[in-house]
Amino acid sequence: MKRSPRSHQTFKLSQSLRKRLNMYAIAASAGAAGAVTLVQPAEAKIVYTPAHIRIGQDTSVQLDLNHDGISDFSVWNLYERNTTFDAAQLLGVTPKNPSNEVVWGGSVWAAAVPKNVRIASTGVFATGSKYMAIVGHDYNRLYGGGPWTGNTRAYLGLKFQIDGKTHYGWARLHVVAQLSGPLKYPLIDAILTGYAYETIPNKAIITGRTKGPGDTRIEESNAASTVPACKATSLGLLALGSPGLSLWRREREVSAPNPQ
Repeated sequence: MKRSPRSHQTFKLSQSLRKRLNMYAIAASAGAAGAVTLVQPAEAKIVYTPAHIRIGQDTSVQLDLNHDGISDFSVWNLYERNTTFDAAQLLGVTPKNPSNEVVWGGSVWAAAVPKNVRIASTGVFATGSKYMAIVGHDYNRLYGGGPWTGNTRAYLGLKFQIDGKTHYGWARLHVVAQLSGPLKYPLIDAILTGYAYETIPNKAIITGRTKGPGDTRIEESNAASTVPACKATSLGLLALGSPGLSLWRREREVSAPNPQ
């Protein structure tokens, strides 16, 4: 449903009043200079952090979106060997706060959200750890699945809490997870290339946007309708063999790997 535009009324200020307001603004800015990082800005602002961090095999990266020293999400890349010729690598994301969530990609997956998608309350989010890609091998046969397989450049859509208030953000990753061709290691390689969040509580953010003020007027579908749900199901995980059986058991226990 479209919201009717709000009417805006223009007020003219006297010259003397404008001068007093300007003087007040200068004094307030000088007095608050030392505490500017502790105050939420009055206008919408995107805080963007560029990065180039490789998430290699058996490593994880902690995402502290607002740089308060507290990890909001963990992106991890695990390798599991069942037998000499049977192993699987798993890429996933874990919210570090029970209230934090990721845009859902169906079943046990976190969505690979394209650029220029609006992350907001209208999206479909999921709690708990979610997989991004799974690639395994049985001798030289590759198998697996997930929204981030192939050579994928996409975004995690994120919802997290700051002082009990909901904020939206994204993390951009380049993931190489091949399901065809000759067997080579690593089975999954990922690079975190940047992340951002909107400083105003409950205000939407656009994936890929790195500068504020955040503009929610872009006509984009929400992430849930833009990203097709992955077709993988519990039966699909069972079909993956030993690693799939392990994943199925975890799904049944409503838990996934939770690296620190």
